[in-house]
Amino acid sequence: MASDALTGFAAIVLAAGRSSRMGGANKLLLPLHGRPLVAHVFKTLSGLGLDQCIVVTGRDHTDIAALAREYGLSTFHNAGFADGMGTSIAAGAAALAPAARGIFIHLGDLPLVDACTFHTLATAMREDAASEVEVFAPTHGQQRGHPVLFRGALLPELSTLRGDTGARIVIARHAIRDVAVSDPHIARDVDTPRDLDAMGDLR
Repeated sequence: MASDALTGFAAIVLAAGRSSRMGGANKLLLPLHGRPLVAHVFKTLSGLGLDQCIVVTGRDHTDIAALAREYGLSTFHNAGFADGMGTSIAAGAAALAPAARGIFIHLGDLPLVDACTFHTLATAMREDAASEVEVFAPTHGQQRGHPVLFRGALLPELSTLRGDTGARIVIARHAIRDVAVSDPHIARDVDTPRDLDAMGDLR
């Protein structure tokens, strides 16, 4: 429903990795349930009603960017993607408009995360009226996963990240809240052919 749209929120989708453990293929373009793996992420994000969504590309930029456009998503190519995830987060953050209330950072190799998880995190941020918490992470059972939601005020810090530590250095400097969600897929990523085979049995 339109009333559930995440107006005021933005997202960065990290789709720039090297797929070094997949045996040569780009995992994001391998088929899962009838479409490329990363297309599942794009489909979910395109239906959220976000103000802005940037897909950061690296390897196979042309193919992934074309796929993102099919879902109405914008792309930004990180020419330095081989230097690590931090550079891709920084590239996406620099491409976002500065007015976002909150910024989801999501990984392109977690294809089955449910839209409800994004809404649950956004609700947790809205309900923190005192703005005491700056980072919101989903948990299922005892496991923390993605996407992670950052307040918009952290955009300048995210845009300075480098290397392969992701956003952990930013998270370590700020208050974080674990938000329980019903979604078992928040930490089910694909790194190896075995991971992909196992995910093919999930719906």
